[in-house]
Amino acid sequence: MLISAIGTERRLDASRAVTAFPTSCRSTRPGGFTLLEILVVLIIIGVIVGGAMFSIGDPGINKIREANQRLMALVELAQEEAVLQSRDVGIGFWQDGYAFFQPTGALDEAGNVVWAQLEDDDVLRQRNLIEGMRVHLKLEDVEVVMNAVAIKRPQVMILSSGEITPFKLMLTLDDDLHTGFSVDALGTMELLDDETLSRF
Repeated sequence: MLISAIGTERRLDASRAVTAFPTSCRSTRPGGFTLLEILVVLIIIGVIVGGAMFSIGDPGINKIREANQRLMALVELAQEEAVLQSRDVGIGFWQDGYAFFQPTGALDEAGNVVWAQLEDDDVLRQRNLIEGMRVHLKLEDVEVVMNAVAIKRPQVMILSSGEITPFKLMLTLDDDLHTGFSVDALGTMELLDDETLSRF
């Protein structure tokens, strides 16, 4: 019951109250999502997950690539230091590490130059690879048998003129992942392709 402005009572018909709004304003769509809306959400989720996976990547691949790039940079730095400081530098590799050497000026009993590890250099210092990573070295296309422990004499020499013993090097991780590079006599470095690595 409604009371008008002049105080008289008016009855509101319930059937008229329901039909007071046009039927076009009332929603006739059932609840839930359309197929198009679900597909859009799935595509957005796929893009986000794909981007995250691409940025993270395989941690093993990232580790072995990082180790390879570090070694290439150190070889290049050692070559530059050999030229700038007019001194010979050596690089010695073993199964799970490498170190940089310099000649002491002395000769051993066989008349060979005695080499000593660089110990006062924070950059060109001994480095051990992570567990499961191994070094494979080729000199003149002949694979070198690698020692299990650090060695006393380098296999690769970098002369003060900038010339270097040509070599190919491959790093492997858990015998599954591999990468590597080659160095020519002038010190030019090149990444090894998959075919060369498979025949290493």
